[in-house]
Amino acid sequence: FSMVTVASDWSGNLSFTATEHLLEDVKPKHSVTSKIKAQKGKHYVTIVMSDGDNVQWLERGFETDTRWYGNRHRGEFKMNWTIAPTLYDLVPSVLTSIYDKGTANDTFIAGPSGYGYVNINEYNEHSIAKYAELTAGYCKKSGLNVINFLDNYIDTAFLGHFSKYSNIKGGLWSVADKYVSGGDYTAGSVYWSNNKPFVTFR
Repeated sequence: FSMVTVASDWSGNLSFTATEHLLEDVKPKHSVTSKIKAQKGKHYVTIVMSDGDNVQWLERGFETDTRWYGNRHRGEFKMNWTIAPTLYDLVPSVLTSIYDKGTANDTFIAGPSGYGYVNINEYNEHSIAKYAELTAGYCKKSGLNVINFLDNYIDTAFLGHFSKYSNIKGGLWSVADKYVSGGDYTAGSVYWSNNKPFVTFR
């Protein structure tokens, strides 16, 4: 029905935190990206820590909890963290603080499924273009260029709505049971749209 959920049911006080306004786009301060040429026969792995779609989780302890972002070993190895792009409006101080504390080994991607929590292939087909525009816009504001999609099955028809934006470089796809099984696809597969990769979790 063209609706979007932004998980925030345990948030502290969004009516207060949302009064702070960022005047420009933000991005991680210390993340380092490098171009590599894929080698045949070599496997490439990324570790992703989710629930970055949950505003309340990011707001209520994620940053300082020693089990998560506050762990003393963070930064010793490469790690992806999912971030809700809507933090830019809802709790901008948390977004900028997480970025400020990041290391060269901390990378951030948009949490499921971009602007909000939706199963992308189940979303209203008449509204998907607008949803993709919102997602690309908030990803730009939040310095995110990879989207973690959530879904029940693989259908690549919608990808073009997202991949057409220059600031979106691709995505990671959490599919079906436990995000790694179901349907006629192989976990770890790569799907292409506008020469940008969208990879299913293994």
